Amino acid sequence: MINKKFSKKNSVMIVLALMAVFVLSVIVSVNALTDLTRPTIVSMSPINNEQSMTRDTQVKVTFSEPMDPATINKNTFIVTQRTTPEMGVYRSDPIEGKVIYYNDNTATFQPSIVLGPDQEFGNVFTVTITDGAKDLAGNSLIQDYVWSFTTGGNVFNTGNTTSQSNQSSALIAAPVVVQPVSPPEVITTPALTPASTTSGFPLIYYLGGLLLLLVIALVTISMTRSAAPKSKKDIQNARSHPFGDVHPVMEIEGIGEKYNKGLHAIGIKNTKQLWEADATKVARKTGAPLSSVRSWQQMAELASVKDIGPQYAELLERSGVHSIDQLKNYNSDKLLKMINQKQDSLKINIQGNSPGHATVEHWITEARDHKFTESAAEQII
Repeated sequence: MINKKFSKKNSVMIVLALMAVFVLSVIVSVNALTDLTRPTIVSMSPINNEQSMTRDTQVKVTFSEPMDPATINKNTFIVTQRTTPEMGVYRSDPIEGKVIYYNDNTATFQPSIVLGPDQEFGNVFTVTITDGAKDLAGNSLIQDYVWSFTTGGNVFNTGNTTSQSNQSSALIAAPVVVQPVSPPEVITTPALTPASTTSGFPLIYYLGGLLLLLVIALVTISMTRSAAPKSKKDIQNARSHPFGDVHPVMEIEGIGEKYNKGLHAIGIKNTKQLWEADATKVARKTGAPLSSVRSWQQMAELASVKDIGPQYAELLERSGVHSIDQLKNYNSDKLLKMINQKQDSLKINIQGNSPGHATVEHWITEARDHKFTESAAEQII
């Protein structure tokens, strides 16, 4: 007998586990593996070419998606001030200040000095967000994003601004010459959005990892239970049914009236029920020898094959064929010779005709074509 409840439970657990793994794979794929979209800058303050800003202006930029805070720093957010002409050329010097990234996709540059022009430094300030700025999936800006603005009126205007707000794949204008400066302090706000962690790594990845571990644990437990050693009773209960033709238990050779009553008393009335029963318990409750009970069960199995029946099953069993699996693998000539020898030695009387070559070959064919029932009925004893 197969334990239906346990089998179904295992099947359901495995199916649910596979579904969870599939859903998790889709989530990870959508949120990480297939995220190839580059971030862009959607707004900035001051805007490109804005003039006469106050000298305490802070520069602010807003990205199209959450960025990796580690990539928003002095090397990727640069503000420079253009000098007045020297030897017919301009020079741009970096401004010291703090770079702060907020979790609303914005970053701010807070200058350490007022953005004021004088005889040496003009009123043109240029901001560069380099392509070193990356989103949480590691995608960078397509190119450096550059724009300019002025402060303090036009008294010290140094000419046209150097602006590049195009975010297409085209090459940008000639790079701004930046001289080294002591690194500004980088600050990130401690508040976190639900979609990220302190490392900037999406929270959904961590939750997905925990879910995957839970699924693996459930599948492992299920497989461990399924693979647990089985008792003899479990092994017997798990046998596939050979039935097949069913006959009254009284027709099995050797049972007789005495044992027939004993079998009926414990609920065994046909060959199917006899085959399903525990041989040891049947022997104990009926008083029949254990070897006889096992012989009855073997004949019951053989009798379930079409056109064999209880009498021919007895002849086969006594000839050394104890199961359908054995029968279907026999050579018909060899089996017929064995049957004839056993029939002659035991002087077994067969009602009807003694089996010939065609009959034996037919039995073997039927045994090979025999369909075993996939699930067993409840065991009688």
